[in-house]
Amino acid sequence: MAVLGVNGRGQDHIKGLQKQENAQVVCLCDPDKVILKTRADEFETQYGKKVKMEQDLRRVFDDKSIDAVSIATPNHWHTLAAIWAMQAGKDVYVEKPGTHNLYEGKKLIEAASKVRVHPWQSSGEAMAKSLIRIFGCQSKAIARRSVETTTMGNEI
Repeated sequence: MAVLGVNGRGQDHIKGLQKQENAQVVCLCDPDKVILKTRADEFETQYGKKVKMEQDLRRVFDDKSIDAVSIATPNHWHTLAAIWAMQAGKDVYVEKPGTHNLYEGKKLIEAASKVRVHPWQSSGEAMAKSLIRIFGCQSKAIARRSVETTTMGNEI
């Protein structure tokens, strides 16, 4: 997995995902070189392994070894990052808000429907467990679920 946006909420995503037995954070992505290097150094110190560092999220989406992404970027990037990730075949956890308006929400659902990869949104500590439970995050055999609701904490 890759975590996109590692300053604020992204730190919680990293910690939550690393607690899961069947998830492996392999890449951190942030446009700020200083923050990115700091988080990668912290990751190596805390977990005893290096992670790939990437400033451009599009390169993360091009990486075939990454099955899923966790999006904790600034809010205005959530929808576009989720759409690009799904178009690249990634499963997506997107921090709230998933979208800013109905138009963005419609485009997010359209993208998910076209590629049969669906985003997930929840909040709090349940994020990592929800992501693992729903998607598995071990391989390309990740479970795909139907788009059912736009309620926070449910699949969107």
